[in-house]
Amino acid sequence: PSSDVAAGGNGASGYMVVKYPNIPTGPLAALLSLLISLGFVSEQKSFRVPLVPPENHEYPIEQVTIWKDSPSWLNYGAHLPDDFRTYLGVTNPLSLFRADPKSYREVYRCAPRRDQLGYQSVVGFQDAYPVHLLNIASVRDVAVKVKKDIPRFSARRFRSNVLISGPDAYNEDDWKKVKIGNHF
Repeated sequence: PSSDVAAGGNGASGYMVVKYPNIPTGPLAALLSLLISLGFVSEQKSFRVPLVPPENHEYPIEQVTIWKDSPSWLNYGAHLPDDFRTYLGVTNPLSLFRADPKSYREVYRCAPRRDQLGYQSVVGFQDAYPVHLLNIASVRDVAVKVKKDIPRFSARRFRSNVLISGPDAYNEDDWKKVKIGNHF
């Protein structure tokens, strides 16, 4: 599936649009395939998920334990269409969770302090770092080393929010600052 972030709602927030192929199934699959090929039915399906929950939301709130903290998460499962689960080949229950914006955790390890930034860095579900930078070359080197035991090892395993390519493997281990555009 792919996703697009688009403006929506009141303009202050937006939503993520998840698109996936319209794969006909069931007794009318042949007819639906014909309608798709003729252009009467879209080749893609999609659903939207709010980036910021509305103030009056009714999402189930659940607790998760991360080390000694117990932040809340919002169960966004109501946004997932049934056929998305089928498309993914999932037979178990499937849901989508979002960190509750009212339950972010302040981070002190490996993060600038409030007196330096004017605020304390926060995270949702991450262990302890507000930014997880991952060097693709390092991941590829590890993948070669574990190929026998983990044949499909990839960067997706690490849930990073910044991926970089170009530097040699493990070069990032010695970095003290990272500059992106005009920002450090």
